[in-house]
Amino acid sequence: MKEISALAPDVVEEMLEEFLREHNVRFVPVRYANKLLEHFARRNPNASKYTFDNLGWKKKKFAWGGKGPAYAYYHPEVQPERGMLNNGHYRQTIESHINERLKIAMDEIGFGITHEQPHQKAKEASDDIPF
Repeated sequence: MKEISALAPDVVEEMLEEFLREHNVRFVPVRYANKLLEHFARRNPNASKYTFDNLGWKKKKFAWGGKGPAYAYYHPEVQPERGMLNNGHYRQTIESHINERLKIAMDEIGFGITHEQPHQKAKEASDDIPF
């Protein structure tokens, strides 16, 4: 029985890979990886690391959008560097990739991204006044 389960492909990994490919997502911050994986199956929060490893994705710490560094998974065909995703065919900022690709994919599964908007100002005290 162990041999059969070792040979059987992980259906969740296949579904996740297809979903990411369909939406052309090549960069996923770790804070969204578990929500993305949870859409396909409830798993241990540490499972995202092994799932993305099995898909061939890499994990590294990056800074983007003027914020401090955070861990993210990235597809090996893009080379994230200095806040940019570099591929032989295109060059795109990480925050625009998140807002244009990942946000649409996450909205489709019912988990919206609202705090990754570029150049967003901090709330001021006068913003809370109702009149």
